[in-house]
Amino acid sequence: MKKNLNLLLPLLLVSLFSCNSYSEKKYVPKDAYMVARIDMGSLIDKMDIESLMKMDKVADNFEDIKDEMPTFINDLFKDPSNTGIDFNAPVTVFATMGKNDNRKYRTSNQRFGFIFKVDDSEKISKLLKELDDEFNLDYTERHNEDEDYYKVYIKEERRRTHAFAWNDDVLIITAKERRRDDVDVKSMAEKLIKAEEDNSLINNNAAFEEFCGESNDFDVFANADVIKDIIYDQGDDVKEALKESKNVKKYIDNISGYSMHLNFEDEEVVVSATPYYKDASIAEEYNITGEEGIPSDYLKLLTSNGKSIGAMGMTFKPELYTKMIDNKEIKEMIKQGTGLSLKDIVSSFTGVVAASLSDFREIEVTKYDYKWDYNSYEYIKIPRKEKETVPIFNVQIGITPKSKVVKWVEEQLENDKSFTKKGNVYTTSDNDVGDLTMMNLGNKWFISNDPKAKKVNKSTSWNSPSNDNLVETITDNPMGMYVSLEKKNFNEEALDEIPKELDGVLGMLKNLKMTSNGNSTSISLGLQPGEGNSLHRILKTGIDLAPDLN
Repeated sequence: MKKNLNLLLPLLLVSLFSCNSYSEKKYVPKDAYMVARIDMGSLIDKMDIESLMKMDKVADNFEDIKDEMPTFINDLFKDPSNTGIDFNAPVTVFATMGKNDNRKYRTSNQRFGFIFKVDDSEKISKLLKELDDEFNLDYTERHNEDEDYYKVYIKEERRRTHAFAWNDDVLIITAKERRRDDVDVKSMAEKLIKAEEDNSLINNNAAFEEFCGESNDFDVFANADVIKDIIYDQGDDVKEALKESKNVKKYIDNISGYSMHLNFEDEEVVVSATPYYKDASIAEEYNITGEEGIPSDYLKLLTSNGKSIGAMGMTFKPELYTKMIDNKEIKEMIKQGTGLSLKDIVSSFTGVVAASLSDFREIEVTKYDYKWDYNSYEYIKIPRKEKETVPIFNVQIGITPKSKVVKWVEEQLENDKSFTKKGNVYTTSDNDVGDLTMMNLGNKWFISNDPKAKKVNKSTSWNSPSNDNLVETITDNPMGMYVSLEKKNFNEEALDEIPKELDGVLGMLKNLKMTSNGNSTSISLGLQPGEGNSLHRILKTGIDLAPDLN
């Protein structure tokens, strides 16, 4: 029964709820540090739940579960409206972390709330009574006639870990993580059901109001003001660290909220994140990313043959590091470790970084055995050559010619006996990825384990990647990453490392893409063309991979 339930419970629960509007926002408390809003209606539609329930593996186990469920629970699945929940409203979940009056700092106790739109308040009362009778929960129900709301809670206060409060508008469930937490969940629910303006997040945080105007399959809001309060409340060490980093604190204090959104499109799954600022000019002042993507000349050193499985590019403003890292201890640590000042290091970089994974290839690498030497009383490394499939990568870091960091790096390489030098080319075999080449090309450091890397010089280069989507991603965005997940990009040796059970998953994947301008960030998982929404296909594949529970 338990194994069957683990497989089917997500499908069973999601079939009970759906949502289109978001009027319940006024019941979210102002001290919530996290709020999640779930559009179950959209998710059910995209899941094509009826099709999933007809799958043999699901249908067979669902019949077993039905026989062991209470009659009233089975009746709810037949007619979910008997829950008393309005299926055209959102499901909202929030978390708070309260203060203990007897302590200086906040407690670590987590408190949670769930908000549902009510369709029929009498049906909710009936449902809770059936739950009480079936599971001996020892509930008490009360009606506040003056303010016209109902509440249900466990009679014995020491056992009271959750409570319900509802009216003709919403059902609110409050719960606490630990029984010893001194919060009264009954009073918490009663306070929320009144939706008083001074206790409501929507009336105390402009960022949350902006967040409420957006709608995706799954949305999460992080209340930065409360989270910062929790962090600052941890003790003098945090306060002292922020005191030493005034510019970092100025940037952090300017953030009023952060949101994450998840959407299941037909051929991709998209996750996006957006910060909300109190002052846009301060946000721009501290935005460390550049205005454009990487320069086109960086493309010509990403791959030796035009083939590229993935690449990332980033442009940033190095001078902002001097402004942001204003901690004396960090600056002194850098000085002691390199002999250079933070300003020396920052001024040595142009603010361009590019890297690529161009292939998986079987090449000769150096491995080591170790033998104890009784004369020197130490282990001696004995090198041996071995063929191994390794990722072929290329990295480029924009540098200021003849800068102090460039000279410092070259000194380290020349003093490292594992490197050999020929002109401006440094090579070492003392690693697990084959011969590693490093060279100064004037305006950039070039690092690669491609066997052809030694032939690169200032006047010659390789071919740009043949993947137009990859090129567009890293040249059109200050931060961009593109990875092709198609099986055809991997050779047999690399595929042999992947369990055969995952063939179905690999055949479904197309690419992974990430873009950002330093503020808003988007990550998308692209799928191969197929039948049904991406959520349906992911769940169907997961059910196919699940072991037979019979």
